[in-house]
Amino acid sequence: MKKKTESKSKSRLIVAALLTGKTLTSGEIVLMVSKAAKKKIKIQDVASMLSKITDSKRCDLGLFIRKNKGENGFVYTMVEEALALTEDKAYGLTLKIGPDKYVLEEALEDFPGLRKYAKSVPETGKTAVEKTVKETAKGTPEKRHPGRPPKSAGLPKAAKAVADVPSDAKALEELLLRMIRKAAGNEDMDLVVKVSFGPEKNKK
Repeated sequence: MKKKTESKSKSRLIVAALLTGKTLTSGEIVLMVSKAAKKKIKIQDVASMLSKITDSKRCDLGLFIRKNKGENGFVYTMVEEALALTEDKAYGLTLKIGPDKYVLEEALEDFPGLRKYAKSVPETGKTAVEKTVKETAKGTPEKRHPGRPPKSAGLPKAAKAVADVPSDAKALEELLLRMIRKAAGNEDMDLVVKVSFGPEKNKK
């Protein structure tokens, strides 16, 4: 159990070194970790931990650490956007379980600038909801056969007017009365109009 605690402590110290934003060799990281721990740390231990935390398949923080070939071995650099992480959160991204674990999806929501380094991670939580709302607001385009005009296109004005006429017989009667008065040029003219609706009766 003691070994596990020490291992976590070394990992945190390595993370703290990378959060300085400097481009560091494994040897430079060993010196920084040894100084912070106030004891000599073996380079083999640091190299082993660096191998883990820089591997994005084994550690979420690895998505934000750049490992490049230098003149005397590999050099390590934390991406600029990840420097906004606190030491606790950055270390939490190296954990798989436990109360100190910092979930990657939460980190991408808290620090949107990190998402470009984790494009394969699906959006969740408020980010996904906001995107869904925006897409819904745009609406879904009408699906129709190529060359077929939209449903509202090409509809004659007269047909639209008829479509807007209320189906109620009384309302239709009043509408026809107003139209006849307007045609006569005097809306105050008294006209008696009787309109009947229903099936035509057979004449005997």
